Amino acid sequence: MDEDPSEAAVWFGRAAESGNNEARRSLGYLYVEGVGVDQDLAKAEGLFLLAAREGDVIAAHNLGVFYLEESDGSHDLSEAIRWLRTAADAGVDEAAAKLGDVFSDMDRDEEALHWYERAGDLGHTGAMMAAGCWHRDGVGTEGNRAVAVKWFLRMLEFHNFEGVHEIFQLAPRMTDSEIREGGRLAGREAEAEKIIQMCNSGAGHGSTAGP
Repeated sequence: MDEDPSEAAVWFGRAAESGNNEARRSLGYLYVEGVGVDQDLAKAEGLFLLAAREGDVIAAHNLGVFYLEESDGSHDLSEAIRWLRTAADAGVDEAAAKLGDVFSDMDRDEEALHWYERAGDLGHTGAMMAAGCWHRDGVGTEGNRAVAVKWFLRMLEFHNFEGVHEIFQLAPRMTDSEIREGGRLAGREAEAEKIIQMCNSGAGHGSTAGP
């Protein structure tokens, strides 16, 4: 923030006392980080919880992450998941992506993939990459290269070209029809055709799918 952190904390505090949930979660962040105020995790939790209970979905995300990363162990994982799910169901892409990570760490791959795809649908490019790789490798689902291409191509909506690199790595083991199907699923038929042309004129890929 541009202003002095201590002054900002004062203003956030006044707004929080008047019931402003954005100020509550902003002040909570300052207490977590110890910026402009002395670090106080109990106060941070209280502010996040108050705002989240009043329906602030960003605060719900913050609270879920807090329970995962900052809590003293007094809250179990289910509480973190509950608040992250509340935020994700309300459309917070970071919360959905975090749920993917949580379930991945628990080896609950099908649930993890569900949340990566949910986050991807909400515009989280990191989750799109994860979903593409998992469909490519058959993690949490049967392997499906066309669906992998779909997720990699959807990253272009956000000017992220990392997925295109993944497609070129995968293309030698794919057919033209698989790449076209991925392009159709992503609504990126023109880009899929361009990739096919480049592969056929350069490194190329097989006419049948490889192992």
